[in-house]
Amino acid sequence: MPSAKLTGHRPPVRSERPARGRGPGPRRGAGRWGGVLLAVLLAVPLATAAGSGTAEAASGCPAPGGTPAADAAGSPGADLVVHGHGYGHGMGMSQYGARGAALLGCSAGTILRTYYPGLEPRSKALAGRVQVQMLTGGSRAEVRAESGAVTWRSGSSAVVQPAGSTWTVARQGSGLLVRAGTGASAPAVPALAAAAGAALVADHRGVVTRTSTWAASGAAGLVRRSSGDTTRFTGSSSGLAVAELMVDDARGAAVQKYLRGLGEMPVSWPVAAQAAQVVAARSYLVGTWRPAEGAYVVQPTTTDQVWLGADQEETDARHGGNLARAVAETSTGTSGTVMTTASGAVARDLLYASSHGGWSEGNAYVWGSSPVPHLRPVDDSRWDAASSNPYRSWTVELSWDQVARAFGFTAVDAVAVAPRGSADRAQGVVVTGVRGGVRTRAAFTGQQARDRLATVAPAVRSSGFTVSTTSLEQGVALAGDWDGDGLDEVGWWRDGVFTLRGRDGDLRRVRFGPSAGVPVVGDWDGDGRDSIGVVASGRWYLGDAGSTGALLRTFTYGSPGDRPVVGRWAGGPADGIGVVQGSRWLLRSAASPGSPTASAVFGRATDVPAPGDWDGDGTDEPGVRRGRTAHLSGAGSVVLGRDSDSPVSGAWVAPGRDLPGVGRQGVVHVATAGGGRAVQAWGLSR
Repeated sequence: MPSAKLTGHRPPVRSERPARGRGPGPRRGAGRWGGVLLAVLLAVPLATAAGSGTAEAASGCPAPGGTPAADAAGSPGADLVVHGHGYGHGMGMSQYGARGAALLGCSAGTILRTYYPGLEPRSKALAGRVQVQMLTGGSRAEVRAESGAVTWRSGSSAVVQPAGSTWTVARQGSGLLVRAGTGASAPAVPALAAAAGAALVADHRGVVTRTSTWAASGAAGLVRRSSGDTTRFTGSSSGLAVAELMVDDARGAAVQKYLRGLGEMPVSWPVAAQAAQVVAARSYLVGTWRPAEGAYVVQPTTTDQVWLGADQEETDARHGGNLARAVAETSTGTSGTVMTTASGAVARDLLYASSHGGWSEGNAYVWGSSPVPHLRPVDDSRWDAASSNPYRSWTVELSWDQVARAFGFTAVDAVAVAPRGSADRAQGVVVTGVRGGVRTRAAFTGQQARDRLATVAPAVRSSGFTVSTTSLEQGVALAGDWDGDGLDEVGWWRDGVFTLRGRDGDLRRVRFGPSAGVPVVGDWDGDGRDSIGVVASGRWYLGDAGSTGALLRTFTYGSPGDRPVVGRWAGGPADGIGVVQGSRWLLRSAASPGSPTASAVFGRATDVPAPGDWDGDGTDEPGVRRGRTAHLSGAGSVVLGRDSDSPVSGAWVAPGRDLPGVGRQGVVHVATAGGGRAVQAWGLSR
């Protein structure tokens, strides 16, 4: 974690930065390992910071897991709740977990072996050149000589920049020129010009410089202070390139110089945590070797590793020097400790992230790639609990509309992901819904899912999440002809919100009426399209089914405790209303207040009313559900579903004739009137 804003012994709350180590996404290090085995691996154990097994046992280092991180709770009314843990891609070492382990008395060696199963820390002779790529394809850069003079070289020419001054490197065609000052009016330094492909070098060994860069668009880029060795500037048709170079010399080893400026962890954290971070970072660095440059080449951002240069070195010195101590304790001359496989090869993809919040993730889940042995799920819940991790547990609430936008669906009704740490989690995040008019089930990797959800909810901080949904499973099933084609489609109601599904699979959500009551559906004006309503304590609220859910009328019919029903009763030009009192049905042929126009006795007081047009004559008849059996006036009975299912009747198969059905957890099951066999299922989830 970067510590540019470190203010004391408290870790900075700057976790807005995502994953550390390798940046998220498809960059997996393929093709970047040629030439990394530059020297023989030496079978030397991790230095003092790691500790011996005997010393560790005496310190009482506890096992990393066994203290599950509870999910943060979401609102019961949310369509989908993302229960998240940690920050970043979630693979490899957790920086907060390492802190917790160190505070509990664990050594760097134990931390590394835990987070990278099967790997061992060993000392390795390292190359003597590190290149930090500050800018590519840029327009200009400024160098301020802060603590002394800087010597510039171009070919055989050498010019001294005075201490305290700022010089500018700018493009001149495909080449470069240097101005002794800032701005276009500053005088050029004639001896410091370079043709395309030739380099200008600012030698500042032992001198702190401040280098500021600008992109080709003119936007401000990176700013870094460095006490390194030289800064190299190269021009080409694609723009200005700036690199900070460190080499082995009398002032120390290049890799150690680089690591002392590493900004991946607060410098106030314990040395054991710092040492684990340094070893992980050094191992990653070795994997960036480029033979053509003769150097390890990295960017100073989360694309590779956050490097803050002199700022970090000075901050570390002010706070006791834990980072410098960790670098020294894991280094011997130009050799340093790295993580290796059983064969002694430097490990690939040695990743780390800000925090895992209880479990690290496997690369198969995060990236969808073949499993890497040392990037598999690890329970670090006890260590994380001791780390003061601000992102141990978090939650984000989303609507189905937001989820659909995030994943590129017309409508989404189900999202599934296996629990953290389970083998099934490698299947990724499975989204079900409608895309392009077709019912679709699509799988996304954990990183893909996180990135997509973050487009609608930036607070989704990591791929380390599970989800819960409540809207469909707790809703009341509905049937309605929303588009006027003569066939009914499904709908659901919960807490005052209607979710209506069109025959093309499109979902429409409408908030209407009281949040507590009984939802009803009917064609109030006889136009062939059903609309929505809610009945609460004998008062009817009738509206349309449009996106606004406009209230058409409200009135009282019946009494509190009556069970409302809707149907096309005999003699009515549109759907009428009714109430059931015990077994007596009091029906009115219009959706308006007044006296009943018809009455009937059917069923028992404990039945659930569910009328329908069972014979296709254009008039609805009574029907009730009793346990698993639907009793239909004039049409016998049908056994379907479970006792706990709610009844929902509709013209599912052919216009003009209703069939009984039941709703359960987002699915409507429909039966034939005679056989009692479930023949079709329409639903918002399957």
